[in-house]
Amino acid sequence: MRPARLPGRARLHPGHRRRVQRAQPHAGRPGHRAARAARRRPGRERGVARRGSRARGGTAHGLRPAGPGPGRPRRRAGGHRRGVAGAGPRGARRRLPVRERAPGGRRGARPAGGRAGGGHGGPGGGVILTVTANPALDVTYRLPALAPGRVHRVREVLVRAGGKGVNVARVLRQLGEPVVATGLGGGPDGARLVEELRAEGVEADFLDELPDVRRTLVVSGEDGVVTSLWEPGRAAHDPGRAADRLVDAVAARLAAARAVTVSGSLPPGVDAALPARIARAGAARGVPVVLDLDGAALVEAARVEGCVLMPNLDELEVLAGARPQSAAEAADAVREVVARPSGPAAVVATLGEQGVVVATRRRAVHARPVETLAGNPTGAGDAACAAVARALAAAGSAAALELRPLAADVVAVSAAAVLRPVAGEVDVAAADRWRPLVPVEEL
Repeated sequence: MRPARLPGRARLHPGHRRRVQRAQPHAGRPGHRAARAARRRPGRERGVARRGSRARGGTAHGLRPAGPGPGRPRRRAGGHRRGVAGAGPRGARRRLPVRERAPGGRRGARPAGGRAGGGHGGPGGGVILTVTANPALDVTYRLPALAPGRVHRVREVLVRAGGKGVNVARVLRQLGEPVVATGLGGGPDGARLVEELRAEGVEADFLDELPDVRRTLVVSGEDGVVTSLWEPGRAAHDPGRAADRLVDAVAARLAAARAVTVSGSLPPGVDAALPARIARAGAARGVPVVLDLDGAALVEAARVEGCVLMPNLDELEVLAGARPQSAAEAADAVREVVARPSGPAAVVATLGEQGVVVATRRRAVHARPVETLAGNPTGAGDAACAAVARALAAAGSAAALELRPLAADVVAVSAAAVLRPVAGEVDVAAADRWRPLVPVEEL
């Protein structure tokens, strides 16, 4: 008669039962260790096993060898043998190697935006890095209409982290792109800026080199008239050191970057060549760089080979020497800038209601908005920069850009920013609706 099966006890293969029993303590059986040792073949030691789990390095049966003895092959999960384990003291437990914990993440997690060990640029992985050397807190006043010389009661006040590169980072996040925002910061308002970005899910790393960040004031009237007042910014504690540290900080992140944007003005005293230095660092690592600048910094950046420039009409006048009066004249000016030796690989000129002109050394296209919009245009240029950065990150270089889809996307995304009350936001649904409708023509 077969013996009754005890409740709660699994039926095991006889060989498996013996292995499990040997791994368990045998209390109350004096001399059992000595008796078994006498039966062993010379040169064979039994390692100590204990129960574990696969997550902690255990075998398929839930047992983990704690250090095999001399002459005993290491047993892999599934019972296969490979090689001979090194000798160790009997009963000593072997600690399996543990993957290091990634900063700010779980054990074994990959660094944000790249492969474990640093990642690489190019399409398919990594982040878009936005650089803002002169960030700000943006203050928006909403009122019926602005009349100079009169007292106004403001109906609504909005205060949020700002600066052109910060706005680009926000738009990229709305578009579903992984992004890191960096730049110069410091002071109480600088700390508020970083905390606000992180609370929104944007990774922010600003260098503490300014006594505080500036403020910008936008007066938005219900009549559609928008008036903007920009503070110049605070001088850095040491302008030369601040510039060097920012270049080094950007260079340290290029290994995990697919594209870089440098946007906006510079703090007083900082060398106008700073954006150009960042662009050259990106070019040396094969990471495309978009530059949305003005003044002397724009002139310096126009001498960097392989970058992408994003001038508006005023800035295109600085580059070309004359202000274009039409999209055709803007296209001629853009072609002249791109044709310069050791100059930009592409230029995306934003023309307001006339749309955009995109040109490389081989061809140029013009895209126009689908409809005329009323709203807040202050963030349209930053949204356009985000669209260009996204296209560059996907293409891998300016030479690989597809101009017609790029021009349509720039127009759609920048127009969608006009519908939002503050810079750094876009109406994603509107952009998706307009994108296939944007007319694009070859020039």
